Amino acid sequence: LTTGVLQAVRHLGLDVPQRLRIVGYDVDSVLRLIRPTFTTVVQPLEQMTSLAVENLLRLIDGEDVDSVTLPVRLVTGETA
Repeated sequence: LTTGVLQAVRHLGLDVPQRLRIVGYDVDSVLRLIRPTFTTVVQPLEQMTSLAVENLLRLIDGEDVDSVTLPVRLVTGETA
C-alpha cells in the first residue's frame, strides 16, 4: 500500500516530502531501500500476536481479558 501511495503521488507530480509527507505503519524493511525512505510507525507485532492468541484462549475459556496498551516507535525516514 505504501509504495502504491508513493507511485500515485509521483504520477500526480507531487514531490515527497516537499509537497506531501507520507507516514506508513510497519513498513517492510525492504522498503527502506526505496528512495525516499519511508517514515513509519513500528508496532510490536510479535507481542501483539502473542497477546491476541492468549486473550482469545482466555475468552474461549470464559475468562475476562484486560485492555493492553503496547508501545510503538517512530522510525524517521525521508518522507516526513
